[in-house]
Amino acid sequence: MLTLTYHSLQTLTKPDIQTCHRQFAHLRRTNLWQEAVAGGITGFELTHGKAGWHPHSHSLIDAHYIPVVALSRQWRKHSAGAIVVHIKQVQPQNGVEEVVKYTAKATSFYTAPPLVAQYLAATHKTRFLTTFGTFYRASDPLPIHKSSPLHPNPFDPYNPIPPGAPRLTLCPICASDHIQLIGRVEDDQIPDTPPLQIPF
Repeated sequence: MLTLTYHSLQTLTKPDIQTCHRQFAHLRRTNLWQEAVAGGITGFELTHGKAGWHPHSHSLIDAHYIPVVALSRQWRKHSAGAIVVHIKQVQPQNGVEEVVKYTAKATSFYTAPPLVAQYLAATHKTRFLTTFGTFYRASDPLPIHKSSPLHPNPFDPYNPIPPGAPRLTLCPICASDHIQLIGRVEDDQIPDTPPLQIPF
């Protein structure tokens, strides 16, 4: 589990957040990072205190041991002087929960309307959760149980399976594992045959 702190900000703007993301991307391109880290998932957090806005990122990384002093030096170089980093070993099942909770926890400024307005303007269409490397587009491998399907129609491209939900692995009609989503079927493409009974 890696926590990185960024420079505090008196006011929060969208370019400020983009700068934070760019600084983290620069760190991931260093030799220190690429030699030790295979991938990860990162949650971005914004809090507000007496010194202003405090951006942080919390990452669960698939990595070998990284000396914290070397990491702090690299972070100082790519974050324009921020040096506070914290890294510790965690169990994988606990790490994901730790990262995700930072993007969803209650904010420290919800009672101050001007700060809420500033936050909403700066974070509009901002990504707070990012995956990379071995975690990129990671999906839930759990199978769908026939007795309790988690999605009404896995074949409908206009009603996609929610992120993180178990994916369909076998066709419910023929039990084939060769499934490919090619788009919506138009009415004139369907022959005049009795409808199939799909056991959902």
